[in-house]
Amino acid sequence: MSNMNRNEKIKRLMPLAMLLIAFLSLVAAIIVLVSAASADASYKKVLLRISAVLFFILMALALYYFYLTRESDPNFFLFDQTTRKNIPVDQLTFGIVNERMDFYLSLISDSDEELWQGGVLAKNDGSFGREDIYRPLVAYKMLYDLTDRDDDVQWRLLEFAEVTTIRLLTRALKQGGDADMAQAIVELYRGEGEEGENLRDFLKGNQKYLRGRMLRYVKQHLDYFY
Repeated sequence: MSNMNRNEKIKRLMPLAMLLIAFLSLVAAIIVLVSAASADASYKKVLLRISAVLFFILMALALYYFYLTRESDPNFFLFDQTTRKNIPVDQLTFGIVNERMDFYLSLISDSDEELWQGGVLAKNDGSFGREDIYRPLVAYKMLYDLTDRDDDVQWRLLEFAEVTTIRLLTRALKQGGDADMAQAIVELYRGEGEEGENLRDFLKGNQKYLRGRMLRYVKQHLDYFY
């Protein structure tokens, strides 16, 4: 493992370590206070109470460090370039997620054609981040962009997509916990949907759903995007 990877791992684990220290300090402080209450000598009571105060101080410092780390450590979706800080989670919108995913796609693919025909979803070189966390988002983004642009050029990318691409896309959706959407896409792609229903109409009718899934997925996995 390189020094850079080791440093990144330590940086990622540090906030969790601070939370653990804060929790253990709280437990220790409570135990010491209980012991102080039953101490048989005055000096013991004083020493134990001082120890409890020190544990509370340690807990406070650990929590403060955790807060500072989360504020300053850039999150891919929360970091504001203007303020140089992460915005609160409740201010995260689909518009922000969509804009950031536009940038992300530009890093892993040169064009929409490459996304649909170049096997981008098959990459296994770390392009999708830790535990392939970005892969489901890329699949959602590919589908959402079809509905958002809604022109024949874009829809033909789906129409002429190879079976392998559809398989990779639906596998990514399942990874994101969306087996129902994946199954519906497979059935419609094969022409097994209800009479008169096609994949294009299905996706356009579920544009709001795609938006919601992307935003919810990011919020549920925020710790992976630091």
